[in-house]
Amino acid sequence: MKAFSSSATRLSVLGAILLASACSPDITETDFYSRHPDDAPSVEEGPVVVGEQTVDGITVSLLRTEVLHAGYNDLMVRLEESNGAAISNARIAIAAIASRASIDYEPLSFGSPVVGSSDGTADVGVLLLQTAESDVDWTLNVAATFGNRSVSVPFDIEVSDSLWVQRVETSASNELLIAWVQPVRPQTGDTSLEFAVYRDTGVSFEAVTNAEIDLYPYMDMGGGDGHSTPYTIPEQVEPGRYRGRINFIMAGGWDLTLFVNLADEPANEIVFQGFRVQ
Repeated sequence: MKAFSSSATRLSVLGAILLASACSPDITETDFYSRHPDDAPSVEEGPVVVGEQTVDGITVSLLRTEVLHAGYNDLMVRLEESNGAAISNARIAIAAIASRASIDYEPLSFGSPVVGSSDGTADVGVLLLQTAESDVDWTLNVAATFGNRSVSVPFDIEVSDSLWVQRVETSASNELLIAWVQPVRPQTGDTSLEFAVYRDTGVSFEAVTNAEIDLYPYMDMGGGDGHSTPYTIPEQVEPGRYRGRINFIMAGGWDLTLFVNLADEPANEIVFQGFRVQ
């Protein structure tokens, strides 16, 4: 599949903007929509506490702004002294530990550790690699270091299924997991587009570093009509992380087909179907 690059194609694609918004497909009855993570709480409601523990006089709180789901999640960690004072400038990391069939997987960290702010909070991302076919229990281990002190706290969590992670059987007798990372909430306009590609070895999730990725975004307008949108092909920016760009020209329901090619293996094709662009 080729990326949209010619000026003629771009003009044709952008011409779809003139279509009435009422022509956009209604995806509220699709399987994807019914399993889509709940909307984030309002600003007034604030983050939701996933768990809170106190160890050696240090209180560690884990908070979320949406239901924890398969795929990439943004979380917040808050550190406080026993007297309620915020612990600032701590170095914080989260590792996701999967347990399946009595086997504890090797911890999976996604991204580099972050430094907390002056109010004791830090925004940290976590990748939860499971699909509807998985039978996985999850623990998030929060580790923080500040000065000559450190703390490590586990949180058992519940993770809902979502179509943000796709699983493919490969000829290498293991499973390929492709996760949508960014944008977390697709919106119209030009934005970064990122995927994570891992192998499930049965004891660990290993980053795939030799993938070649292409894609095809598509909006079905009904009646056999539809259109794509401009994009650039994702390239590896970190082990297992592939980043490009996409310019969603219209709000509504979209599909995105991903073509993942690995050396000496048949091409893998998966579809993120029916996601919503605001």
